[in-house]
Amino acid sequence: DIEGNRLFYLISEDMTEPYEARRAEYHARYLDIQIVLKGQEGMTFSTQPAGTPDTDWLADKDIAFLPEGVDEKTVILNEGDFVVFYPGEVHKPLCAVGAPAQVRKAVVKMLMA
Repeated sequence: DIEGNRLFYLISEDMTEPYEARRAEYHARYLDIQIVLKGQEGMTFSTQPAGTPDTDWLADKDIAFLPEGVDEKTVILNEGDFVVFYPGEVHKPLCAVGAPAQVRKAVVKMLMA
């Protein structure tokens, strides 16, 4: 917790999964800064509108899920790399690069709306 609910971060250790097993997501109120601390992670993103989510928790948890984004592109993040996603930008984190592997990351959340 840096500044209450306006600016905070989460540290997580997760296993990446095959791209096909992951769901795309987006947020309405918070900007995400995702930083890989250890390991490697594939991350897809889309510059197209999100469309209709199949799971909509925006009101309670500021997250909605989609099976996939439209015209997804993929970046590979290594230790020290980061990406920034603004509210409404569709992204699919924790995609495996090759075999599934452990990744430790920080996600900084900044209230934008």
